[in-house]
Amino acid sequence: MIGLEPVIDLVHTVLWSGQVEGERPLSLILIAPPGSGKTSVLEMLECPVAYFASDLTSREIKMVLKKNGAHSHIMLGDFTAVFSRARGTAKLTINLLGRLTGDKITHMPWDGDELAIPRKLGFISAIPPDDLAKREVRSHVQGAGFASRFLFAKYNYTQQTITDVHKFIREGKYKTAKKFVINIKPGAYKVTVPDSIALQINQISDRIKTDPLGFRAHHHLRTLACSIARKNARNTVTVEDVKQLIEFCDFFTTEGKRI
Repeated sequence: MIGLEPVIDLVHTVLWSGQVEGERPLSLILIAPPGSGKTSVLEMLECPVAYFASDLTSREIKMVLKKNGAHSHIMLGDFTAVFSRARGTAKLTINLLGRLTGDKITHMPWDGDELAIPRKLGFISAIPPDDLAKREVRSHVQGAGFASRFLFAKYNYTQQTITDVHKFIREGKYKTAKKFVINIKPGAYKVTVPDSIALQINQISDRIKTDPLGFRAHHHLRTLACSIARKNARNTVTVEDVKQLIEFCDFFTTEGKRI
């Protein structure tokens, strides 16, 4: 996990978004070259509020919806797995993910059965930039407002980090690397945003908006700011939380974050 601390911190914070009262859990797609640790980050962050899957089928989704009311997120290690099936199947999966990450879920999407507990779910996955650019993937992801429901976080390694990772491997230190453990207690907690902070978040969102209106980008960043506060055991977003938000915004730019 050399150099991946900012990526781990971002995903960790996104998981906290499912524990903020009145907010929809954020959804996130990590975009980075093959072998850059995307899937490993998601796998190591599986916890009581996040279910990690190596593949995404109706079986996993049904299990999360029916059996575990604590889960606020589904994490798929490799987003390309969705597109490895027939085009029609991929389209159905994307449509289902669009529903899961849209409004509150009160009924099972397949049979219409009412859920005992209405659910809000976020989806987190990862994909290499070249795969995301493929027409068959791009046509699914960019259609029907699907992309606007997600934060797309890009990152790449600096030459120094590449050198450090190779040294880490040569010395065999990966054999004794410590496991990253997170402790997110399920439950909706109220987080307030002072007016002055809210205005700053609105202004920051102009950096990452992908359309002239920028409503979704603004809402995503406000939720992310609340998640930062919750992770820091605060019930009010502070200037310190906004500083962390600004650092995260490097991931959401066209160039992405260099780690």
